[in-house]
Amino acid sequence: MEEALFNLIAQQMSNKDKIVIFCIGTDKLIFDSYGPFVGYLLKNVYNLHNKENIIILGDLKNPVHAVNLVQKIEEVDKENSLIIAVDVAITYKKEYHKAIVVEEGPIEPGAAAGKKLPKVGDINIKGLIYGDYIFDTEENVIRIRDIADMAERTAEYINNAVQKYLEIESHILKTARFQKKTVSI
Repeated sequence: MEEALFNLIAQQMSNKDKIVIFCIGTDKLIFDSYGPFVGYLLKNVYNLHNKENIIILGDLKNPVHAVNLVQKIEEVDKENSLIIAVDVAITYKKEYHKAIVVEEGPIEPGAAAGKKLPKVGDINIKGLIYGDYIFDTEENVIRIRDIADMAERTAEYINNAVQKYLEIESHILKTARFQKKTVSI
């Protein structure tokens, strides 16, 4: 997943000057806390938001959810930003429970709950939860440890892919400056 994410970032960053990571969800429902948990880890464990031109929207303290999603999307300079959207998604294949999927294109937040929210993202990352575990009326079988495990893996993948991209971009810029100085001598 990390390599696929890096490749998508590298392919889509031309003519973009920042990366915005939307971590969508709420901590009011265990399964929907995946996105905010990823945002929390990116900020508090990896300090990714301290990198130049990296913006993280949504965490456990300030979630991006159905009520404020439109406002948050409007605040982003979409023309100059690569947007990575992170959200939980429902699967009905038990073998995909706790899988993490990276895809090109936007995500549709709230689709499983029948909500009509705007699509968001140039790249999307979905943490998959088996649907029968969410809608089981007898007992809540989604465990916070499952969400935490997926969020930890996702935050690590995002951090590593973004850091790798930033290192390569920095190297390319240094090389270009050196070549420019060499030519002008």
